[in-house]
Amino acid sequence: MSTTNQQVADSSTAVDLELWGDLVSPLSWVVKQRLEAAVHAFERPSDVTVTWRALVQGPTDEDAVRRAVADAAEGARSGDDDELVGFDPERIVPADSRDAQRLIALALAQGGHGLQSAAVERFCRAHFAEGLDIADHQVLQRLGAECGLDERRTAAVLAADDYEDAVRADEDAARSLGITQVPVVVANRSAALTGARSADDYLALLRGVVTAAG
Repeated sequence: MSTTNQQVADSSTAVDLELWGDLVSPLSWVVKQRLEAAVHAFERPSDVTVTWRALVQGPTDEDAVRRAVADAAEGARSGDDDELVGFDPERIVPADSRDAQRLIALALAQGGHGLQSAAVERFCRAHFAEGLDIADHQVLQRLGAECGLDERRTAAVLAADDYEDAVRADEDAARSLGITQVPVVVANRSAALTGARSADDYLALLRGVVTAAG
């Protein structure tokens, strides 16, 4: 084990990774997968949390969506081929993700980071692979139930503006950090990587934050 890796293994520093993303941003989904791979390879994965932060970019037209998916697919070739599984540009329904992002906030409040991650994964797969409209409340109700959200609470959130304040808080935090586009990964609010980087880059970010903390 290298000196740096030993320092990381011996450290007690916890790392809070925040991923600012949009559920209709293909690179956000790719980065989520790479972050998870990096945490898995990290010396102390149990000391790392990954929190999804909302930064709604707004719906885009069909051609723009397809170009973004094509760019994500090209970028993913530098990573794991499994990242490409499911992307289907021909089936994507352009959608405003705001209500879905409110359910992501509900998932975090209801079940912590594990449920939040499952909800992000389910909504992204529905959008990019299954051709579902993630702005449609009936679709969101079903997807929420599939990933473990309480059905009554989900219906209540969708019927009102619950968790809109959580989404706005994420967006305000992004502005305070100078984040205007997704995806961006921030570690302990002290270091950041923009765009889609490799899993190795995110692993280096983790190790760097820990070693810098001493």
